[in-house]
Amino acid sequence: MVRRKKRDASRRVGGETEQSSPIADLTKLGDLTVGKLIALTAVAFEEAPHDVVDKIARMAAPPNAADSDPTRETILSYIKKPKTTKLKGKAVTRRNRLTPVHYKFAHLVINYLDGRRPDEQSLEVSSKTKGGASWLDARGLCKRVLAEERERRYERPLGSDPGTQADINLITGAYAICRRETKDGIYHQELLILRNNGTRQNPHCHCTYVSENVVTRGEWMIIGHVVYCSMSGHRDDNSNEIGGLYLAHLNDRDMLSGFLAGAGTALKIPVVMPVVAMKVLKVAGGFLELGDLGDEVILRAFRTVKADLSGISAGLEAILEKQVKPVVFNASVCNPELRTAFANGQLLISDRFREFCDHPID
Repeated sequence: MVRRKKRDASRRVGGETEQSSPIADLTKLGDLTVGKLIALTAVAFEEAPHDVVDKIARMAAPPNAADSDPTRETILSYIKKPKTTKLKGKAVTRRNRLTPVHYKFAHLVINYLDGRRPDEQSLEVSSKTKGGASWLDARGLCKRVLAEERERRYERPLGSDPGTQADINLITGAYAICRRETKDGIYHQELLILRNNGTRQNPHCHCTYVSENVVTRGEWMIIGHVVYCSMSGHRDDNSNEIGGLYLAHLNDRDMLSGFLAGAGTALKIPVVMPVVAMKVLKVAGGFLELGDLGDEVILRAFRTVKADLSGISAGLEAILEKQVKPVVFNASVCNPELRTAFANGQLLISDRFREFCDHPID
């Protein structure tokens, strides 16, 4: 009875019959379709393909009931036959089960496979039987996709949570930042521009941060109640500058507060500084495009501002220091003390952790 189930599962994806080791026949990722991968997964757990995609779609669903990526509808379509439909008078072909495997779906499948991993004894027995290595084959294919598409997988940050288009539209704008500089200990007024270069439905969020000495640019996104900006730039001496802003947005989105983490001026050591950002409600037309200009033009104009925050610095500090003080992590002081206290640092690694690292993860 079990054998018949396995034979049936191997034929279910549109008549595509999988061989005992299809991984050996796929020399290019372009040859691998989601239909073949789902068929392998179905064989591995003796399930119907429509049950497999339904469980994967459920596993991928975010907690706030927003769309996953890929969406539930897309995942469920991966067992359907290719179909050509007309959309606004144009023929649109949906490849469905013939869709090449994207790294996002490969990641979902390998999580599903590992979440229901057979025990070692079952793996050893099944791999010796004809067609019994489907779990290993499916997992091996997913690992190949993830390895070979590593650049596509990590070249861009994940982006904002699904369903945050309205928040993005409200938060976009120019902000006056209050930040205490570690170099002189004085609060400075700096500029943050959060811009959407795309549309409301398909946002492309870019940010520009302007201080007296450097302009950094990057991308921003909304994760939960956090506005995160990942930025980099060049100083006057062409040395690199990096920074990450983590700002909380509440119902009143004209004020954002949080901290900036980056490389400090002195020796490029890690530094964390609390900041508050207040939205400038009235800006000139095209002001949000300031980041498209050259650094020298921006800095020359910004240095003429010379904002004086001495009158509010004490009150600002009294509020911000209750949450987090500016932290300069001086590794040249910390590391020697840690080495002395913990046997050159080796006592910081537990024996169980060493044992874990000494065994490869299959």
